[in-house]
Amino acid sequence: MAVANRTKNYHLGVYESFLKFLGKTWQKPKYTCSQKIPNIPLESELNLLIGGCSKTISTVLQTIKETGARIRWEDVDFERRIVSINYPEKGSRARQIKVTPKLIAMLHSLPRKRKTIFAHKSQLSHQFHIQRKRLAHKQQRTFYMYNKG
Repeated sequence: MAVANRTKNYHLGVYESFLKFLGKTWQKPKYTCSQKIPNIPLESELNLLIGGCSKTISTVLQTIKETGARIRWEDVDFERRIVSINYPEKGSRARQIKVTPKLIAMLHSLPRKRKTIFAHKSQLSHQFHIQRKRLAHKQQRTFYMYNKG
């Protein structure tokens, strides 16, 4: 069975840490990892996925599709349909984005329990994976967002 170079590098790192613990050193071999081309779904597939999820998850997905950012209630101007990205992440810039009436309606339907619009990422991620798998089975399709799973 072939072992991926990424896995080899991980195990070499663990072994190197073990040797460091023992006070020993060695010449670690180098394995280069190849990058795979990401599978980017069609917009029709995204819309099918968004439409098949629960109210909260579909609102999260629509927000990501339109803004690509995490937003708070204070960032949304419901009257002008503008979302302000005031705290950009990962080197992006602050900006304002005009969003669709569909997203505004979806956001209006959510309860305002906290400053952030959505729960913590790990809670949403688990629910998203369950719903994506259920929908993929129902539609007999695969919905790859980042990887197969």
